[in-house]
Amino acid sequence: ALVSTGWGSESFGLQIMDAVDAGVLLAGATYTVTLSAGTASGAQGGCSFSFMVGLPPSGGTCALVQASGFALQTDIRVQCKTWSTDALPLSYSFGFAPAGGEVNWMPRSFKSTGSFRLQSGSYNASTRVYDSDGMWATAPSGAVLVSDPVLADGQTVEGAIGGAAEYMDGLGQDSGMTMVAGSVAAGLYDDTCAAEGTCGGRRRLLASSAAYRMRVRRLLLAKI
Repeated sequence: ALVSTGWGSESFGLQIMDAVDAGVLLAGATYTVTLSAGTASGAQGGCSFSFMVGLPPSGGTCALVQASGFALQTDIRVQCKTWSTDALPLSYSFGFAPAGGEVNWMPRSFKSTGSFRLQSGSYNASTRVYDSDGMWATAPSGAVLVSDPVLADGQTVEGAIGGAAEYMDGLGQDSGMTMVAGSVAAGLYDDTCAAEGTCGGRRRLLASSAAYRMRVRRLLLAKI
């Protein structure tokens, strides 16, 4: 059936995966795009072309290997296995959503296992598996529970934050450092409010989160 898009521009663009997710296009189906054009004088013309919507990666799982631990100390790990596609190679984007929040997606990499250190809280882990054509499948990876850090004698929260930043830097996880910076700030703010009954401890919050951000900046600048 011919369906009008209502497109009035001289160019036409469509994000295939957005259309598949919205149910507008079906994966594996072939579609024909027909262009009809006309001038003010009544001259008409047109053209058409066909394209096939590829099938996203399938048949695999992405599961938590380590689903709980201590904030900024335990490696939370997700491992993907047995994914297949006709458009190799595969790449992976790991994401974590705090309770009631949006997913923070890491940039894609060819590593099928991701390892991260998170601020205390509850998270839902997800993974997107991409093929070389840009098609992707989203796999829920499970629930994550991260407890408050266990500090040794003389160790501070700031020290744990700095250690986590250096650890992720050693793994090349620049985006991970950026993601945790936000959750650290939010977590310190919430912890201060809960402990004191007010949010009067903002100086400690600002000092801790600023120290973390400064450590992140130094590590990133050292790579330039």
